[in-house]
Parts: sequence; C-alpha cells; structure tokens
Amino acid sequence: MNKYKIQIYAFIIFAGIIMTILIDNDQLDKISPKQANQENPLFSSNTSSDPFDLVPPNWTRVTPKSSMRLAEFNVKNPSGNYDVIVFKNIGGTENQNKERWFNQFSGNFFPQLERQSESMDIRGSKLTFIQTSGTFNGGMGQSEPMDNAGLMGFIINTNADTYYFKSVADAKIILDGKKEFVETVLSLPLF
Repeated sequence: MNKYKIQIYAFIIFAGIIMTILIDNDQLDKISPKQANQENPLFSSNTSSDPFDLVPPNWTRVTPKSSMRLAEFNVKNPSGNYDVIVFKNIGGTENQNKERWFNQFSGNFFPQLERQSESMDIRGSKLTFIQTSGTFNGGMGQSEPMDNAGLMGFIINTNADTYYFKSVADAKIILDGKKEFVETVLSLPLF
C-alpha cells in the first residue's frame, strides 16, 4: 500500500505543478510580453518567435552535437550542470522511445527517481513525463556509462509534431533540477 501512496503523492505534486503553470500562463496571456518578462524573472527578456528562446537565463543554448537534435541546452543549478536535449519527430512510437530510455538504466532506483511515466492531456496535446534512475548504461547521444544517474524527460504530442525532451545526469543534479525542468518545458509555446 505504501508503494501506491508514494505514486499517488507524486502524481498529485506533478498535477499541482502543471496546474500552477497553466494558471500562470493564463495570467501571462492577459498582459503584454514586456510585462510578462519583467514580472516573471524565470524567463529571459528575449522576444524572439523561437519558442526555445523563452527559457530561464540559467539554460544556455548550445550547438546541438547531432543533426538529429532540434535544440540543446546546458542548465546550471546549485548541484551542478546537466544537458537538456530536444528532438522533434524522431523515429519510433512514443512507447518505443520511452522503453528505450528506461532500458538505458539498470540496477537499483533512487527512491525519489523511481521508474515512472505519467501522461495527461493539456490543450489538445498529450504530455508524458518520464523519470528513472540507477546505472546509466549509455545510449544515443550520451554513450558514457554513469553510476548514480537519473533521467527526466517529456514527450509532447501535438496535433502536428512530437517533441522529446531528455536529460541524463547525476541523480542529485536531476533531483535538484526537476521542478525547474518541468516548469520550463510546460511553459514553452509548443502546444
């Protein structure tokens, strides 16, 4: 029963974060872009039409290491740095890609980063949050194995495209960056 309590609490927290983002986004729609950037210090003041320019200042956009990547960011948080890799319309189904990500890990899970996949529909798009942890065995774009690693990711299916956000790093860094990662991805005007 305790196992289900943790999953239920995690889902409630996840849903609360999403609701907070939706409410904040609704409020931001009612003010001008200049006011939104001044009142919400999480986002940079860039007014570009590129949705990936609307990330927090600690998300540094870098040149993607592969032509398969739509965008790539290096993110700094108090525990260290991690990379966020963004793909668009890559091969395979959502479930195939999700299972591939899960299968890149083995060993014991960290209690706060147990293998999890939660989906919900927002504004006509299906969003799936994914997390896991343990020993990272290497994989596409990050071939170096890593002990005590964590993964957090999103798969966003819109009417037109599917976006994949993936980050693998030391589990402590992932845990410390999880809230900001979720808030940032959910705030991007992709859906």
